[in-house]
Amino acid sequence: MFGKDCFHAHGAVDALDDCPFSVTKVTWLRHPVDRVISYYNHILRFGDQGNGYFRTVLEKEMGLLDFARLDWMRDGMTKYLCGKEQEFRFVGILEKSQQCMPMLCSALKMEQGFGRAVFDLPLENSSRDICGYGATEASVSVREEIERCNVNDLALYNAQLARLGLG
Repeated sequence: MFGKDCFHAHGAVDALDDCPFSVTKVTWLRHPVDRVISYYNHILRFGDQGNGYFRTVLEKEMGLLDFARLDWMRDGMTKYLCGKEQEFRFVGILEKSQQCMPMLCSALKMEQGFGRAVFDLPLENSSRDICGYGATEASVSVREEIERCNVNDLALYNAQLARLGLG
């Protein structure tokens, strides 16, 4: 990691707590319902990957709603951030990535052209699989139940939308 300008990872926020040098943290929030549906589809597509939680989902042939009700799936973004949102230089909204890119570039004191050059992509963020895998869809009532399982994440998401002026 030394000598690098950027380090990207899927890992716990507190993994860098004992880092011997200063780091700038950036993260993106995804709508909680779409995050849960996407996670479920990921497990169905890629299997257990040596993960006991994933294995249980597959062995029990859990449906989406049962998966969403699991304790370890509820309020995943809130758990991930560990109450340390203030430590992040920027917290973006994935579904609003095009609007967030100029804000991210400003927060990191980067040229705005860099953000447009790299991220000028159709970043539709849906639970549908773009690779042709038959992804699980959710009815309105299932989406509402998933929201009820993620009230803290939904509050976090909506508060950040408002902070960014995107709500």
